[in-house]
Amino acid sequence: MRIASFIAVAALTALVSACVAAGDTGDDAAGGKADSPDSSDNPLDPAGDPARFPIVLVHGFNASPQRNGFGLEVVSALCADGHAVFDPALPPFASVETRSTALADAVDRALSGAADDCGVTPAEPPAKVNLIAHSMGGLDARFLVASLGYGDRVATVTTISTPHRGSAMADMSLGLLGSVDADALRDLAAWLSRPLDSDPGDLDPDMRAAFTALAEKTAPDFNAANPDDGRVVYESWAGLSNVAGIPNVQDEPACEFKMSLFPDSLERHRMNIILKAIAFVVAHELALRPNDGLVQVASAKWGTFRGCIPSDHIDEVGASPASIHPFDHVRFYRNRAFELATRGF
Repeated sequence: MRIASFIAVAALTALVSACVAAGDTGDDAAGGKADSPDSSDNPLDPAGDPARFPIVLVHGFNASPQRNGFGLEVVSALCADGHAVFDPALPPFASVETRSTALADAVDRALSGAADDCGVTPAEPPAKVNLIAHSMGGLDARFLVASLGYGDRVATVTTISTPHRGSAMADMSLGLLGSVDADALRDLAAWLSRPLDSDPGDLDPDMRAAFTALAEKTAPDFNAANPDDGRVVYESWAGLSNVAGIPNVQDEPACEFKMSLFPDSLERHRMNIILKAIAFVVAHELALRPNDGLVQVASAKWGTFRGCIPSDHIDEVGASPASIHPFDHVRFYRNRAFELATRGF
């Protein structure tokens, strides 16, 4: 392998490992990660009736149901609350088109009346599903509806920190990929897939296609090709974290002042150390645009923007070490599910 390729692969390995990857490298003490307060958007004790339609959880890039995705703790909690839940494994390093095909299979399974991940078989097949998606999973969900024609089978799409307008992290990665040959990149993706404990099927990983889908430069074309479906309700949330826990004057305007989940404190959520260097790129360097370490708040907005949550991209799915006391993602997703039920979904 050429020296340039070796350096690029080494840089990409570090970068991809930071893209949601759980780790034990947090430098922040227990007090650095504050949970959200009790609020109308996020009650301290989630309660209510089960959602009318099954909830399909859609994980992001470099993730699986076992690692870096929503996690067994979220699935177990939603099952205990009485919801029907499906948590499918999508190819961790692939194009939106490839990942969405796998998502379509999972939705078809749910709509066929198959037993869900709670082990429950419905009395009759459901008519629709609710999609709750993190990061790249939100692009998959939108593609499923708009390009694969599932608008009549999807009731809602809720995205959390999805790069609807791309992430500069992906554009930078594509620059690094220029000197990496296809075989080396495929080997890298296969190696990075091992800890995910997931079988994405027999599809070859395509990291270049994944970064292309996540890039800012390709977002306008993707959005034009995947408009909203009037039959589907679209909502979004953005993660907001600060490198040193110090508020950015742009935070509140970027969040449209929808910050009910934030503690009443001068210190903000302190970003995990493995995201800090990447956050500078994501923020467009000295522009210091608010973000969660991988996705800008502005990029995460789609449909009805619900607000910001005090979390970095890792904490949004609970992938930080427990000792850091991260954002209570389980409570957040339980409340989202009960909220869907309240609204008839």
